[in-house]
Amino acid sequence: LPIWCNFPSVSGTAFCTHHAPEIPGQADSGMRNVPCPLDPNHWVWEKNLQRHLKKCNKVKVKATQEGLSCFSENVNSSTSDVEDVVATRTLSQMSNEELLKWAARIDAMFDTAVSLAQCSSDAVLSEVAAPLADFVSPFKAPRTEEEEDAKNDVNQKHAEQQDAIVARLGAAGLISPRLLYVEFGAGKGSLSHWVCEATGGKSKHLLLEREARRHKYDKHHRDHGAYQRIRLDIIHFDSTKLDPCLLEDCEGVVGIGKHMCGAGTDLSLRCLLRLDSRTDFRNDSSVHDEDQQSGVKRRKTQPLLSGFGIATCCHHLCDWRLYVNKRFMIDLGVTPADFALLCQTTSWGVSGSIRPGAEVTEEQVMQGLQPISSQRKSTLGKKAKRIIDLGRLLLLRSQRFVGDLVAYCSHDLSPENYLLVAARNGSLATVQPS
Repeated sequence: LPIWCNFPSVSGTAFCTHHAPEIPGQADSGMRNVPCPLDPNHWVWEKNLQRHLKKCNKVKVKATQEGLSCFSENVNSSTSDVEDVVATRTLSQMSNEELLKWAARIDAMFDTAVSLAQCSSDAVLSEVAAPLADFVSPFKAPRTEEEEDAKNDVNQKHAEQQDAIVARLGAAGLISPRLLYVEFGAGKGSLSHWVCEATGGKSKHLLLEREARRHKYDKHHRDHGAYQRIRLDIIHFDSTKLDPCLLEDCEGVVGIGKHMCGAGTDLSLRCLLRLDSRTDFRNDSSVHDEDQQSGVKRRKTQPLLSGFGIATCCHHLCDWRLYVNKRFMIDLGVTPADFALLCQTTSWGVSGSIRPGAEVTEEQVMQGLQPISSQRKSTLGKKAKRIIDLGRLLLLRSQRFVGDLVAYCSHDLSPENYLLVAARNGSLATVQPS
């Protein structure tokens, strides 16, 4: 019986009625479990499928989402490559010689990426947080000892991560009460909550999350007039149709996210970069120019987008079709199949503790017993992660942002300890995301 189910098993099978692929002897009468076409994460009996499709909760959720003014199906998907990408091989299928060649390629790609980003390899492989002076928000008095204890009691680890991200945003000039923060993959909304606190509760917030969540931090902002949550997948969110009330008296938009899984980071970047292609419609006189001769007020087309602060995560879930800087990868000689292998390699960087006796030592490698040591695999995995992240950083720099990839906390606090932070600078050239 599966360890995650306490229901009794059906006679003749190791599963209960909820998890059995089919009931022995009754499959022909429709007693076969099939995935729901609307959401394959749950299963129904084949004989009840048509009835289920009429009342499946996904139907209601989809109808609600399609009714949102900001909904536009697949608006943030890449249009440059619509073909399915399937990895021709996996790392486990490689011979020892092929693994060694692949490791050498990763080293070469990493060195090139670091050179293009003009950063040091040590800085983007560090397991300790990059130096940063203590951030004190000018918009709010420091937390009292009681407030600090209340925050840390929730979860010390996450509290430290939130503070570190807010500090990095503050150092980049991205903490202000006149900004709109769009949090992607918001979950319970804790990051937005602490950013809002840092601005004295005066900033505006839009939280985007595709799943229903309980125990949300939104409860602390029920009286906040511009603190909204939308249940929607990022791929369908049209940032050019933001609620006008969120943009009123707003000086810019900042995209934030804590541990954006895989392609979620690429979708978030592509989503907000679309703001730069639109005309500003804020109800603020400061965004209008007046023609000296005609006296006619003309709308400025200054960019709404001010910056990003996104902690990346789960690079093994990245997708070539959605990756935001394919040109960078192509210049490195990476094909779609290579990219799939690169994503697989990233898992080596966060594989966690190795059980006793399973670690591959350098001595075993020297003896020819194993092609790559455990420590070497860990380094290669981290390099693969940074290659993907540096491509994203280079795209933002090409879009007139000044940014960096920084270790915002220690590896012990979170193995996914790198933050992609960028703020607008109007002096650089612009290219479009691939």
